[in-house]
Amino acid sequence: MAMLEELPANKTPKDIMEQGIQFIKQFPTLPLHYCRKDSKLLYLEPGLSLSKMYTMYTEDTAINHKHVSKKIFDKIFHSLDLSFNNPRKDQCDTCVAYKQGSVDSVSFQEHIEMKDRARHFKALDKELAAENDTLKVVTMDMQQLLLCPKSFASAVYYKRKLSVHNLTLYDLKSKDVFSYLWHEGQGGLDSDEFASIIVDFLLSVPDNVESVIFWSDGCTYQNRNANLSSAMKYMFVNNLKPTLKEVHQKYLTRGHTQMEADSVHAAIETNSSKIEVYTPTEWETVIKTARRKNPYNVKTVDHQFWKKYPSLVTSIRPGKVVGDPTVTDICHLKYTKEGIFYTLSHGTPLRPVRQPSMALKAKYNHSLPLTAAKIADLKSLCETVIPACHRPFYNSLL
Repeated sequence: MAMLEELPANKTPKDIMEQGIQFIKQFPTLPLHYCRKDSKLLYLEPGLSLSKMYTMYTEDTAINHKHVSKKIFDKIFHSLDLSFNNPRKDQCDTCVAYKQGSVDSVSFQEHIEMKDRARHFKALDKELAAENDTLKVVTMDMQQLLLCPKSFASAVYYKRKLSVHNLTLYDLKSKDVFSYLWHEGQGGLDSDEFASIIVDFLLSVPDNVESVIFWSDGCTYQNRNANLSSAMKYMFVNNLKPTLKEVHQKYLTRGHTQMEADSVHAAIETNSSKIEVYTPTEWETVIKTARRKNPYNVKTVDHQFWKKYPSLVTSIRPGKVVGDPTVTDICHLKYTKEGIFYTLSHGTPLRPVRQPSMALKAKYNHSLPLTAAKIADLKSLCETVIPACHRPFYNSLL
């Protein structure tokens, strides 16, 4: 067999360069919901690296006897605004900017004080819950994207896979964990989905619980928006949980949102690191068994679970004109039968959200369709990688 020839950058023919570009472009990227909204980068699926991709590239192009060098391959990759290991949303841009000298010391100190204040009140809430059975304090976070099938076969990396989502709630007192699991064919990732989950969780708390506090990041489409506030108002207006007196949403400071739910996701990643997962049902098992003592609770939901709540709240923005506080400035929302209240600083007095009932509608009337390209890739994986015993699940989607 002829030796492969690595072509230096200044002598690489355009057709070989284009071949390298097209090879890299065929790898699917993570959905935009799982990428940082303030970054132009797109992230490849877990398990890949430049070294692994280059090995796959040279093996794939061996028949042509020529390929770009590893150095040129790396340059092509970065020129396409691609990256690995999607940085967690709690990476602190302000702290990084301060170290680089682009944020002044006054602004940085204010940021640190906000971070410390949020941490202080979260710890205080945890202490209060430990002494009070009528109070439940929960941290809530979305796990990074899960995929089906998850396989070690190299052919899988070239194919679009089914996206599986896991929202985790962690009870700070009991250490009980509740995971809501669904795949992209049964639900999306917008505020209606998260509102439906939060209401469902609240309706399930014991009747002795009078107050629930959620601590989370401030992601607007998940945890801090008018749709979610409408759902909370709907629950109280319609007295869906008579024993529940109030619900609080409290937000950690951006860049410093590490919380107990993160340990759950780490355990799930460890539990799945050396196994292949072919269906969402198998992901459910992986999650349940990620902790032997007091196993995680998993609720797998479908398209019939989601609700489209009426728009009882049109906006939760504190201000009205340019320069006034915005939704992202809110650090605490409180919901009661009397109304919705907010504050811009933890521990300070709450103010009412001023707002001017409708039948509750199901959000979806049918399962969500998959794209033709994803269907084609899943069919291909059924024929090559996915065991026959798991194919009926995929056939039901196609």
